[in-house]
Amino acid sequence: TSGYAFGFGFYPTDSASAGVTIQTKGTTTTGLSIAQQSSPTGTNYGLNALLGSINAATNIAVNGQSEDATGVNIGVRGRVSNNTNAGSSINAGVYGLNDPRLNYSGHGGLFISQQNNASFVFTSVDFIGVEGISLGGTNVGNTGLKSIGGKFSALNGQTDIAILVPSTDNTGNVVIGADTSSANNSTVEVTGNIELIAIGNGFIVKSPDGTRWKFTPTNSGAWTSVSV
Repeated sequence: TSGYAFGFGFYPTDSASAGVTIQTKGTTTTGLSIAQQSSPTGTNYGLNALLGSINAATNIAVNGQSEDATGVNIGVRGRVSNNTNAGSSINAGVYGLNDPRLNYSGHGGLFISQQNNASFVFTSVDFIGVEGISLGGTNVGNTGLKSIGGKFSALNGQTDIAILVPSTDNTGNVVIGADTSSANNSTVEVTGNIELIAIGNGFIVKSPDGTRWKFTPTNSGAWTSVSV
């Protein structure tokens, strides 16, 4: 239509539920399929959702909900595959960007795992906020390949913290190398060895008067300490 830059448009007014509803029946497995048949340049969107209501308590551009599958339930799934061009600067199945223009705390990604049935007692279920898995490659020639389950960076802040486990609202432990914890709250529990690679690095602890002490070994293995 002249004056508009889209092929198809809906303008629902005062809809009680949704402007458009797609309900599949029978053996249909895909409610909406979007395919591109040309090669435009720039940024291409299979699905672009924009909400900007200043009166709404919550704006959600894309809402995914999945339930009652016998195997796996996934609310939103993203997949990236390069078949023609080699890897670009970013390849991400799901990409989240927080672009604040006001003074508030923002999250590039916010993940919450919670019990949604107060009357049900869970005995063998783990609630995991974020889980990262890297499977790497199966080709034995991948000698330079690194498989990293999680990578975190912090840049350009007044204080840069790559990983933060706050004490104000956290009563759990940091556990490395085990699936369970036997320590008290707010404890780092390690199953295995701790190795400091660089020469001169050590452990820094505080004495009762608040002095910070750095402990490092000598060539004979004896511990030395110096205030820092």
